[in-house]
Amino acid sequence: MLETAFIVVVFAALAKLAIGLPFVEALREESPELFAEYVLRKAPGLAWRKEAGRRYRRLILYREYRSVLAGCPRSRAWASWLFLLHWIQLATVAVFCVGVLVSGATPS
Repeated sequence: MLETAFIVVVFAALAKLAIGLPFVEALREESPELFAEYVLRKAPGLAWRKEAGRRYRRLILYREYRSVLAGCPRSRAWASWLFLLHWIQLATVAVFCVGVLVSGATPS
């Protein structure tokens, strides 16, 4: 079970990387102002990265992309796939952690 969960997490991460590129391209074409807000660097340093990462997670994980990208059908479609992959990965990590705890608690 642990091996399967690990493989699912790795494949979901690779799929997120593969889908992230078309999402960024679609966002750049359909909504340059939103692209600049989420992707382009506005301020130097780590604070900008943390803030951009937080806004991106809110956009995808909380499905804010549905309203923010209402006029951008391609970007919204890619974002919905990213939403699915993020939650698959989070759920699988949770299953993996539970599996590790359970296997560590039982004597072998």
